[in-house]
Amino acid sequence: MSAPPVPSLPDRPSLDQLKRQARELQTAFTDDEVAARARVVAQLPGRTNQPSLSLADAQCVIAREVGYATWARLKSHIEWAHQTPEDRLQAAVTTVNPVGYADVETLPDYSDKLEALGHMLDQDPALARGRFGERQWTLLHQAAWGNGLEIGDKLIGAGADPHAQAAGGATPLAVALHFGWGKQPLAQRLAEYGPIPDNLRTAAGLGRIDRVRQIIDDGDRLPTSAGDDREVWHLTYDFPERPLLTDHQGLVDDAFCCAARNNQLDVAAYLIDQGAQVNRVTYVGTALHWAAFLGRIAAVRFLLERGADLEAQDDEFHGTPLAWSHIFRIRETASFLIDQGAECSLPLLCAYGPISKIRQELSAATDVDEADFQGDTALIHAIRERREDVVKLLLSSGADPDRTDGDRPSPREEANQIGVSSILFD
Repeated sequence: MSAPPVPSLPDRPSLDQLKRQARELQTAFTDDEVAARARVVAQLPGRTNQPSLSLADAQCVIAREVGYATWARLKSHIEWAHQTPEDRLQAAVTTVNPVGYADVETLPDYSDKLEALGHMLDQDPALARGRFGERQWTLLHQAAWGNGLEIGDKLIGAGADPHAQAAGGATPLAVALHFGWGKQPLAQRLAEYGPIPDNLRTAAGLGRIDRVRQIIDDGDRLPTSAGDDREVWHLTYDFPERPLLTDHQGLVDDAFCCAARNNQLDVAAYLIDQGAQVNRVTYVGTALHWAAFLGRIAAVRFLLERGADLEAQDDEFHGTPLAWSHIFRIRETASFLIDQGAECSLPLLCAYGPISKIRQELSAATDVDEADFQGDTALIHAIRERREDVVKLLLSSGADPDRTDGDRPSPREEANQIGVSSILFD
């Protein structure tokens, strides 16, 4: 018994029409129509002996007849076909990297997103070179932000330009180095296409110490004054609202910061020997700010051993390295900075500090419901970090589980939202 031919999917298929077809197939199968049963045999052999067909199975048959393994994938294709080019690009952006700074390959649905991106590029190859947002990034810039090697390779295979410049000049490689991925495979892969820009900062971020030495020894594209017109920083950042340092000392200091945030510590040590200033604010924060912010614990240790200031403030938000570490909730670096003596409020101490130090702080008549700059109390921080022992200590010290400040949730609401309410009541 062979299945009759089924028309291919039109360019702009109707989901409602396909749903009707699935219901018709369901009815025809139940009525024991030969053609209907033949279609089911062809797509779902295990369903042929049953007296009726579920709607989900009928939809699966429809989807497989037009080349999709599941109804969900067919539905996604149809929704995609009806989107504007702008909406398609935005959907691709979210698929490439839905969270911003993160190692996207560790996300639980990464394989699904990788497969979805492949379908998107097959249906609309122009996406690989599309631009989005104020900074005019490409999808490859977005992938570099999230350290997505397989996604990056898929985009390049579909025609993405590894040297594409964003509105401010940044290449995907520059983005990868800005966010500290210099040792990771995607940054190294991008560098294989040519380390653009080829300057001191790029060499430092990639750990290419021989190139760093060459640039400094030869003075290659390294100016001696701010008036030098060579484009040393061409294609480096795409944040033109914050001009970069262009004098010789500034370039060395910024390259040092870039080496540190990328855990290129041999290069960082060499640049210190060349006069790099460990506590220089080159771009918003010091090297310690950036290493803490990005969770580069080896760099944090290295910098503290070489005199980095635990209490240095950035030049925009006046935050310390510990505060920067808290932005991404990098527990390892935050806890280490506290252990090294970084000053911190009770809320951050209850998020990352040792319980012995928390007890000491509470015994010193500290306000147990003290809130941080966002209005979150120590109890909320302990709940978010799932520190049950700290939660119990705070409650026994009089912390209010229903305290709230403006639009911020109370500790009880926070516990309910993240599914750990038991630590408040058990």
